[in-house]
Amino acid sequence: MIVISRKKNESLVINNDIIITVIEIRGDKVRLGVQSPKEVPVHRQEVYDAIKRYSEQPQASSVTVEPQALPAEPPPPHFPQRQPDRVDQLTAALQSRLTVTVSRELVAAALRDAGIEVPGTQLALK
Repeated sequence: MIVISRKKNESLVINNDIIITVIEIRGDKVRLGVQSPKEVPVHRQEVYDAIKRYSEQPQASSVTVEPQALPAEPPPPHFPQRQPDRVDQLTAALQSRLTVTVSRELVAAALRDAGIEVPGTQLALK
């Protein structure tokens, strides 16, 4: 690990295309700005760990259905669609800011890993 000291508004350049800038220092918190190409994923460590744990989980096996078994048109829904909740809002905000696809299940798992309860569709902070 390399340790580099930086002051507010000073930057660090990695591989000619990633720039990390110290935006603000307040007590023991440091706010960093990261400029990187869109194809380079940038995550906080706890989010990265949650993504890694989620991606290592065995995925549900897919069921093969014969084409003739499918109806010509899907039946109308029998109950109203679920209204977007705070997890959906957070998922949309992450997708917008990170410009990557983020699943609702991944966000819910990361929130639980961070100690934030997600009972059902409600988001309750501890």
